Amino acid sequence: MRYTTAFEALDADDHAPDFEAMSVRELLEWGAKHFADKTTQRDLGALFAVVHRLDEFCEDMNARYIERNDKIAALEKRCSELEAKKLPTYAGTFADGKAYIQSSLVTDRGGLWLTLRDTAQRPGGPDSGWRLVVKKGEA
Repeated sequence: MRYTTAFEALDADDHAPDFEAMSVRELLEWGAKHFADKTTQRDLGALFAVVHRLDEFCEDMNARYIERNDKIAALEKRCSELEAKKLPTYAGTFADGKAYIQSSLVTDRGGLWLTLRDTAQRPGGPDSGWRLVVKKGEA
């Protein structure tokens, strides 16, 4: 049966749904079934269209929110990795037999060298674990 007003519909329905538990979409669909008034049906149709657009907007915003959070998590991870890296420390002039830890800086034969890994090898040799930072010469 169709009713002219919401009050008629609610008065006639002893088994009215729990409106507080219904979604907006369910409320609109329920209203469209129970109201005979064409103006009310048209208004409900317009409201349904607005709710549908809002639903699409919320889905889009949620996707953007997830994407933004993924980017923030990646940046936080990268920051942690960079902060965990040891800063270069000057260890003086290279000495044969001494072990140098990664990120040590030494001078040897007039150049400044950086260790890429822990090593006791002399800078400049093949796969010695050193990188030339400043070449011998005038500054």
